[in-house]
Amino acid sequence: MVKSLNNEKELNRMLNIDSFRNLSKDKIMNFVSEIPKMGKEIAMNI
Repeated sequence: MVKSLNNEKELNRMLNIDSFRNLSKDKIMNFVSEIPKMGKEIAMNI
């Protein structure tokens, strides 16, 4: 079963960034691929 990402801190840790201001083009692809694993609330907030 795929682990669900439930908050922004977990997502930042998974992408290895401090904040979304540090999101690079390479990390964008990783971010998009993780959207299905996110909880509904975090996906809507982001």
